[in-house]
Amino acid sequence: MTPIGRTFRNAARTLVLCAFIAVPSLASAGPGYVNFLLGQKLFDSDDWDPIDKQTTFGAEGVFGPSTWPVHIDTYVARASEEKTAYADDGFGGTISYTIDATTYELGAGINKTWTRGKFYPYLNAGALMAKIDVTFRQGGTSASDDDKGFGFWGGGGAFYRVGSTFNLGGAVRYSSADVTFNAFDTGTVSFGGADVKAGGLTFGVLLGWGWPKTP
Repeated sequence: MTPIGRTFRNAARTLVLCAFIAVPSLASAGPGYVNFLLGQKLFDSDDWDPIDKQTTFGAEGVFGPSTWPVHIDTYVARASEEKTAYADDGFGGTISYTIDATTYELGAGINKTWTRGKFYPYLNAGALMAKIDVTFRQGGTSASDDDKGFGFWGGGGAFYRVGSTFNLGGAVRYSSADVTFNAFDTGTVSFGGADVKAGGLTFGVLLGWGWPKTP
């Protein structure tokens, strides 16, 4: 596993440990919550077709003293997709190849959550680091590349507190970062290299829990 991969893995573990272990201590410092998102990320189709729609999973932690007007927001997310595509073979026919990509995002910023009984709408924004791994496979050959970029994110959502601690809701987030892929030629499939968007629109279902308990 690459150093970047370990960074994202450790970030995800930190959020989970925060949810399971650090909640009691965070509760004494102020309100907060940890939510997990399952949904889809939409990339620019001009850059990413046919894998411009990718399944995504992420975790987000929000915490800070109750006296603060906004709270700290951190998140980590992973999106991936694999599909078969077709290219012109130069002789009037086509050849098939497989392309798969995995995108990681690590973001930090601020969050404003309002409380309306058991209903919690929120807005958030911040900076992010994004990394994308892409692999092309055709026959017995393959070519891979990866790059990382920095950018920004913003979004919002809402969840309902089921019982005293469980959260159920939805969220949407837009992220923007640029990465550069190098040129390659497998012998049958060639790519000239390009600057592409690593960000996109992410939306999905939220499941999580928060503190303090809601009556």
